Amino acid sequence: MDSLVQFRSAAFPRLPAEGDPDDDPIFGQLLADDLAEKLQRSGVATGEIAREDWGFLIPIGSPFKMWIGCSHQQGDEQDFMCFFGPEKFLRRASEGKNEAAAELAGLRSVVDAILRTNPAVDEIAWQPQRS
Repeated sequence: MDSLVQFRSAAFPRLPAEGDPDDDPIFGQLLADDLAEKLQRSGVATGEIAREDWGFLIPIGSPFKMWIGCSHQQGDEQDFMCFFGPEKFLRRASEGKNEAAAELAGLRSVVDAILRTNPAVDEIAWQPQRS
């Protein structure tokens, strides 16, 4: 199942708190905040967003089972991606084990709907996630 989505948007610019682009090219706090809020409104339990060295992690579920990573893609300021983790959960989902496949499919569907209903988001492309 495709578990990485790339898209373009001008709606999630770098925040001053995310640092200088020359020193820290990674940003995406506004994207993570927006996605977490819309996930909650869609009935998906989310935890506190955490900054990682690759972007921002939104914990999903209660208790926490998986997460969504959000990040700007290096290059154009309007290129972003979101992806699912952890790898162990994705592996179980690809094998169809322990309801993981259904959970991942449901979450992917919600994220896709959130992106597609946002008029500031375009060029949405889902693809398999590489380990």
